[in-house]
Amino acid sequence: RSSAHDEVLHYENELMKFVRDAFDPITAQAEAEERSFLDDQRRQRTQLLLERFASSKEGRELLAGLLDLTGLHASSFSTNALGMAYREGRRSVGINLVSIMKPEHYQLMLKERNERRKQRGGSGGNGSSDN
Repeated sequence: RSSAHDEVLHYENELMKFVRDAFDPITAQAEAEERSFLDDQRRQRTQLLLERFASSKEGRELLAGLLDLTGLHASSFSTNALGMAYREGRRSVGINLVSIMKPEHYQLMLKERNERRKQRGGSGGNGSSDN
């Protein structure tokens, strides 16, 4: 055997370390557990950051504006399928944010938003944007 052939075999063996067997249930289960663990960590971190953000009046004001932009409380229905999919995608972001907020922060945010709207003579606070 030549050293070039040995190098190719060595290279192939190194590559195989990064290729997983799609039909190996043990590897698939380990990868699923790893993804689940990382997703949980990411969600906990996001929840912590959102909690810190929502604990200030200014943070809640910004969150209310962002949630209004998502169309959280608006209908996403449209006869145009692509337009409806786009609006539903935006709305989904709002739903996910609200799902990780503390309920007391969300309620306080809504109360403060409604008070701001009353002060400037805007709408009564049905969750839709002032635009």
